[in-house]
Amino acid sequence: MRIDFHGSPDPTLGVEWEFALVDRRTRDLRNDAAHLFARAKPRLEDPSRLHQELLRNTVEIVTPVCHTVGEAMAELRRTLEAVVPAGDELGIDLYGGGTHPFASWSTQQLTEGHRYEELINRTQWWGRQMLIGACTCTSACPSATG
Repeated sequence: MRIDFHGSPDPTLGVEWEFALVDRRTRDLRNDAAHLFARAKPRLEDPSRLHQELLRNTVEIVTPVCHTVGEAMAELRRTLEAVVPAGDELGIDLYGGGTHPFASWSTQQLTEGHRYEELINRTQWWGRQMLIGACTCTSACPSATG
């Protein structure tokens, strides 16, 4: 399959930042993304900035296409200003450390949806144990025409 890259007239970037949901008391992962969504999404100016992930113990915040790092940081901050208080109400902290130090993969619940079921079906044991999170930044540079 061919995927064409479409450059932009100016450099741009976008950020996707995954957070594990950690119980404030036990420090273990919590499968409560749906509860966090229910509280946070009505507070968000743009609810599409908060996404579900493979496991119910993880959420992702995303920026729109941004032109500067400062703009991307402001977008992330604006989303977190709604999501963090929602987590506070549920006794949940957002953890962006990459992998949880002691959580058991066998107690984590898969987010509903064909895409996630297919991913686990294809990856099997490896996919079930994948308790990782990431922060990714994508960029587009001006087209090189000349």
